[in-house]
Amino acid sequence: MAEGKTGTGTKEPHKSGRERLRELSGNERWKHLFPPLKDERAAMEDLRKDLAEVPVLAIDGTVTNTYDKLEAENLSRKDKDLIWHCLALVRRGLYQAGRRGRQPQCGLSWRRQSQR
Repeated sequence: MAEGKTGTGTKEPHKSGRERLRELSGNERWKHLFPPLKDERAAMEDLRKDLAEVPVLAIDGTVTNTYDKLEAENLSRKDKDLIWHCLALVRRGLYQAGRRGRQPQCGLSWRRQSQR
């Protein structure tokens, strides 16, 4: 088996991306909460609308919103799209958990209580 350097800085046998994902995610124990998005375009639009309502300070001290602030960051389009996709998955998972009457165990809320 080929050897490769891992994030720990030690030499370990090379693992496929799928094997590494299983290891890091506790054998994908949360997978049921985050299935693939059925309508990615709609999920991204819902995410954009939500984040556009959350005020934050921009680097220059002006008030902007969370969506625009991240879009203004010096990241590649691919990196930004990956971030948006991950946030859309988390957003949907939290809303689905709420509809099933379960609160996220870590006490997370997608948006502040006052904005619901």
